[in-house]
Amino acid sequence: MSPPRLLWSVVAACAVALAACATPDPGLRATTPAPPAAPAGVAFASDRFPGAGGVELYARSWRPANEPRATLIIMHGLRDHGDHYAEVAAALVARGYAVHAFDLRGHGRSAGRRVTVDDFATYVADLDAFVARVRDREPGRPLFVFGHSMGGAIVARWAELHGGDVAGVILSGPAIRIDVAPVQAAVIRLLGALAPNLRALATDNRYFSSDPAVEADMARDPLIYGPGGPVHTAAGLVDTIERIWADVDRLTMPLLLLHGTGDRLTAPAGSRELYARAPSPDKQLRLYDGFYHDLVHEPGRQQVVDDVAAWLDAHTGGAAVTWAPPAAGALRGDGARPAVAVAIARDRPARHRRRRRHRRGRGAARAVRPRPPPVGWALGVDAEVTGGDGLAYRAVAYPVGVAAVTARGHTVGLTAGLGASGRGGDDALELPVGLDAELQLGPVRLLAWGRIAWLVGAQARAGGAPLGDELHAGAALRLGRDHRYWGTANAGVGPFLGVTVDRAGDATAVGVALGLHLWGGS
Repeated sequence: MSPPRLLWSVVAACAVALAACATPDPGLRATTPAPPAAPAGVAFASDRFPGAGGVELYARSWRPANEPRATLIIMHGLRDHGDHYAEVAAALVARGYAVHAFDLRGHGRSAGRRVTVDDFATYVADLDAFVARVRDREPGRPLFVFGHSMGGAIVARWAELHGGDVAGVILSGPAIRIDVAPVQAAVIRLLGALAPNLRALATDNRYFSSDPAVEADMARDPLIYGPGGPVHTAAGLVDTIERIWADVDRLTMPLLLLHGTGDRLTAPAGSRELYARAPSPDKQLRLYDGFYHDLVHEPGRQQVVDDVAAWLDAHTGGAAVTWAPPAAGALRGDGARPAVAVAIARDRPARHRRRRRHRRGRGAARAVRPRPPPVGWALGVDAEVTGGDGLAYRAVAYPVGVAAVTARGHTVGLTAGLGASGRGGDDALELPVGLDAELQLGPVRLLAWGRIAWLVGAQARAGGAPLGDELHAGAALRLGRDHRYWGTANAGVGPFLGVTVDRAGDATAVGVALGLHLWGGS
C-alpha cells in the first residue's frame, strides 16, 4: 500500500473509531412514545423550550383544576426522565400542587447527544432557565425544587448559585457522595481529559429499585439510553460534587433530604453529612431502611410520597411536621478508604562507567490504610522494563508493610516483598524493601521513594554494594493540587518530573524521570 493510501486508511479508521464512541442525538421526541395518560382531575400539558445554546428541551406539567397552593419542579437523574414522575405528580396534584418537569439535554425526550454535555454547568443553566419559565407561568406562588440522584447534584448546585428566594429544596438520593475509592475521582478526571467519549456512566438497573418490575421497565424503556454516558460527563459530575461541598454554606433555604439505606449508587452518608453541614435553620433528613436508590419507585414508595406531601404542606400553611433525627449508626459511604497512589514514569539515566545510555519504563502502585489511624498497613507493586544493554525487567509485589497517613493527605510507608528480575537471560529472585513518602505542598505534591533489593541467583549482578545488591531512589514534584470531593475524600492527578539514582555493585547512574501520578485517599 502506498504511503498516501496508508495515511488515508489510518484517518478513516480513526474517524470510524470516533464515530463509534460518539453518542447519537435523536432530536426532540415529543410524541414518540406517547406520554403517560394523566388521571381524571389532572390537567396535563407538554411544551418545548430552548436550553443553553438553543438545544430543544422537552417540558411537561401536571396541574389541579383549581388554583394551586404552590409549585414543585422535579429534576430527574441518570437513566431517568420526567415521564417517570407522572404518578408522583398525580398524587401531589391531588394535594393541590402544580408540578413541572423537563428532561435534561441528552435524556428522555429532549434533544442533544445522549447523556453527554460539554460542560456540566450547562445542566445547571438549563434548570435555571426552566425555573424562570415556571415562575412566569405560576406567578406569586411558592416554588419548591426536587432533585433526584444526578438531578439532586444539579439542584443542589443550582440552589447554591440561584436559589436564594426558593421556598424549599428536596433532594432524593442526591449524587453528592459516592461510595468508591477516592483515587477513582482522579482516574475519572484523567480519562475525562484523555478519552472523553469512553463509557463510564453505565449503571446496573438492578440497583435502582428492589422491585423487579421497575428493572424490567427500565430495560425496555426507549427513552433510557442503554449504553450509558461518557466519562466526560462523569468528570463533570465529580467536579460539581467538589463545588457543592465547597459552597455548602450557601444552602440556607428549607431542605428536605431523602435517602434509602440500601442505596448502592449514591452514598446515604452524603445526605447525612449535608444535613449536618448545611447552615439552613429549617432542615429535615429522612432515611428509609433498606430502600434502594429510586425512592419513588420502591415498593414502599407511598411513604416517601406522603412524607414529601406532608413537608410541602407544612411549608405552605399546613400543620408543622417534624421527624426525629435518624439514629446514629454506620451508613454506606462512611469510613476511611485506603490511600492509593499510582505512578507511571519513563526514566532516562545518564551514561555511567558500566552501562550505555538507556531508557526505562516504570509503573508503581501503593495502597495505604490507617487501622487505627494514623498508623496502619501498606502494600504495593512495582514493574519496570529497561532497554539499552539488552532487555531487562523487574516485577515485585510488596504484600507486607506499615504506613502513616495524616489528615492532610501526607503518607509515609515502609514495605517488604518478593519479586523477580532479569537481564539477558540472567534471572534472579529479588528480596526488596521499599520506603515511600508523598506530601501535599500547596499546588504540588512531593514524591520520594527508595528501594533496596537483595538478589538470589544473580552473582554477576551482585557487585558488593555496602547495603543490598541494588539501590533505586528518587524524588519528584507532581504538578496539580489534590481536591476535596466528598467527606474526607481527597484526590489529585498530574504530571511529575524528578531525579533518580540507581546503584548496582560499584556502578551508579543519575537520571531524570518524567511521568504521571494519581493519588486518592480519605
